[in-house]
Amino acid sequence: MRLAHPRRPSRPRGRSALRRRSPAPAAVAVAALLLAAACGRASPGIFLPPRPTTPLLALSTTAVAFAATVGSAAPAAQAVTVSNAGGGVLPAPSATVSYPAGAPSGWLAAAVTGSAAPYGVTLAPTVAGLAAGTYAATVTVTSAGVNGSPQEVAVTLDLTAPGAGTRTVTVTRIDTYWYEDGTTAPVTPNDLAGLSALPAGGGAALPAVAVAGTPGSWTIAGVPSGTYTLRLDYAAGGSSFVQTAASSVDLGRDFGGDFGTLPTASTVATFDWSNLLSWNQKTDSIELYACDAGVYDLLGGSLLPAGATSARSLAYDWNGDPAGFGYPQPLLVATDTLHVVQLRAGPVGSSGDVASTAVAQGSLTGAAMASATPITLPPVTLAPPTSLATLNVTWQTSLFEAALPAPPAGTAGSHQLFVVAHPSSLATLWFVPEPIALWNRATGLVLLGASLTAPAADRAWGTVSWHRFLPSTWLEALTADYSTDATRTAPGATTGWAFADEVFATGPTPTGTVFLAPVVSMVQTPLIAGRGALSPLTSVGTTPGIRWSAPATGAPTSYRVQIFDLSVALGTTSTSATFVAELITTGTSVSVPAGLLAAGKTYVAQIVAREAPDDRPADAPYRIGASDGEAILWTGTFSP
Repeated sequence: MRLAHPRRPSRPRGRSALRRRSPAPAAVAVAALLLAAACGRASPGIFLPPRPTTPLLALSTTAVAFAATVGSAAPAAQAVTVSNAGGGVLPAPSATVSYPAGAPSGWLAAAVTGSAAPYGVTLAPTVAGLAAGTYAATVTVTSAGVNGSPQEVAVTLDLTAPGAGTRTVTVTRIDTYWYEDGTTAPVTPNDLAGLSALPAGGGAALPAVAVAGTPGSWTIAGVPSGTYTLRLDYAAGGSSFVQTAASSVDLGRDFGGDFGTLPTASTVATFDWSNLLSWNQKTDSIELYACDAGVYDLLGGSLLPAGATSARSLAYDWNGDPAGFGYPQPLLVATDTLHVVQLRAGPVGSSGDVASTAVAQGSLTGAAMASATPITLPPVTLAPPTSLATLNVTWQTSLFEAALPAPPAGTAGSHQLFVVAHPSSLATLWFVPEPIALWNRATGLVLLGASLTAPAADRAWGTVSWHRFLPSTWLEALTADYSTDATRTAPGATTGWAFADEVFATGPTPTGTVFLAPVVSMVQTPLIAGRGALSPLTSVGTTPGIRWSAPATGAPTSYRVQIFDLSVALGTTSTSATFVAELITTGTSVSVPAGLLAAGKTYVAQIVAREAPDDRPADAPYRIGASDGEAILWTGTFSP
């Protein structure tokens, strides 16, 4: 059985079989999903439903925002298009306005226009007599006897006080790299192609202006008081949108180490290890980890002969296995430390479960590597760890399974548990799930790893132990994770892309007794353009609203919606997924901005509920600490 490295990124998993050598079947294979990915799963094909003959109501958006100043003219009206996404004739709809109990009412008018689909619903606010504040209303659009009816449009009016005027917002994008020796380095990334602010209620984008002599810093003038949206356009493609009211926003990220240079051709390194515990091909594996370079790999099984206590002249291609089972590893520099850890799978608890822990460890430095240049690495003499850590564990797997949809028929979910160590502070233990740059990096050295296949009864393991052999500056975190298959297939493809619904909880390793349970569960009743988002959808429009209800468990501090474009990979019949946009909010809805979705394409989105005590989605959305929980739910496919 094979485990992903804990705290995987919020990204789809690719098709390539990216492990270098398969670990032994009984070993817990702690491979880095940050540097590796699961194989795509075969799809039985594409089912084309018959052409619909009954009408289906569809809205162009399910969220509309207005902004104005007290005493000024009312903002311009906005229209919502009501289309027929099915067959037949769509009867003329009606539109009614309702307001929250006890809130001011009467400030919004909704009028239906048109004599045949597509109809329009014109929304016109008035501001006379209203004080400064944010107002809400719901417009219910109904077409009698029609599928998809009724649907709701959430409307907000942000009214600022006279004289509040505008302000200048400051934005910084400075990443922090945390190194194994305890030092840090600020780095200004060059991953942004554009940065701007979008005022609430519409209006022209306000571009950022670089601060002279201060790399990674910008100002944006003329931002109205109240809520606005920061837009980040990436040089590699795609955009992020952060809803905020802050006047100063930190868009920087924290990384353990600095991702090294990848080789461009075969770069064979020769290992020389001694003093291994007698090698067991069924239970043993070797973990390689270099924080400062971003190296992670797991080697196992037939890597060594049974009973071997050394590995002499063991060749390892840093550019990946030519047979297609490897992936490039960043090249080491002389100051990097490469940790070599022998893991052994053994019983844990009384349920026949298996966990991997360290039985021998060592490290090397001084390897100055160059692409396409063979190198013999300094020898490593491993030693058995002497310090033992213990924890009394009850793993409430049933609660994790209840936090996600049931796995598809014929598949099973997977439970994973890890203790991971990292040399920097806990605030930087995990990489930031930023959607473009530097996402494929290892997140720590695994000290304990276990995997179960669902459905799995709750585990009262009792005492669980693992070895500690790292400097005191290294800190640990415990992660419990559950995931199920969420493969999605592009039209015309025969093989899908392996996404995963997932829920996990992570935090500093506790002492004594721990009851592992999810912090937050998946969002409920997700909707795209007012229709159920878990089934394939068409005719959602190019700017659909995406809405959901709060999870049944937990109190999310933020939500993230990431959208991917599904297509057929060039020259294949396999699905390819390309990042389109990420939208970060503290609310339970987002509207997809214009220009992101295109007619004729197929998309899928993930909705992530996150709960963390240090979550700062408005003023530091990418600084993420170690104590948090997330639940990731993938929608069905949808197209404009």
